[in-house]
Amino acid sequence: MTKKLLLVLALVMPFILSAQEVKMGYVNSQEVLMLMPELSDVEKQMADFNEKNQKYLQDMQKEIEDKMAKFEKEKDTMTDAIRKVQEEDLQLLYQRYQTAQQTIYQEYQQQQQKLIQPLQEKLQKALEQATKELERKEKAVVNASNSLDNMKININNVKGEIGQLEKEVSQCEKEINQF
Repeated sequence: MTKKLLLVLALVMPFILSAQEVKMGYVNSQEVLMLMPELSDVEKQMADFNEKNQKYLQDMQKEIEDKMAKFEKEKDTMTDAIRKVQEEDLQLLYQRYQTAQQTIYQEYQQQQQKLIQPLQEKLQKALEQATKELERKEKAVVNASNSLDNMKININNVKGEIGQLEKEVSQCEKEINQF
């Protein structure tokens, strides 16, 4: 019983040990993404998006500056009520400008993510495919290695049998020589 248990353990242990072997690799996906030719299209679209919105913000900023300059020039001649209304208008205009900046920033982030996502998916698929290919090749190497190990065992068995036969022949020769 103990011999059978030891035999089973001896046969199963290499498989358990090899199953626990972990192979890892690291890919800097950000760096690979930067090397993808499709990224130049994304960069161009984002530059166009940025240019259009920068123009809009510059126009708003110019409007604020012009109204502020006019207000500063005329505020001494305004009544308190008109001055207060003008100040509130300038504050609202500035708040609109800040809101526009935040909205444009959020839209920029969303647009960038929308354009980058297909590239990230393409990269992910390529990495998965490469992993499968490596696993397939590794299995082939393991199978070949196992075959070589089996051949070594068979050769060692044959050598052992030859050695045993040589001993038997030698024994027979001794017996024959004694007659």
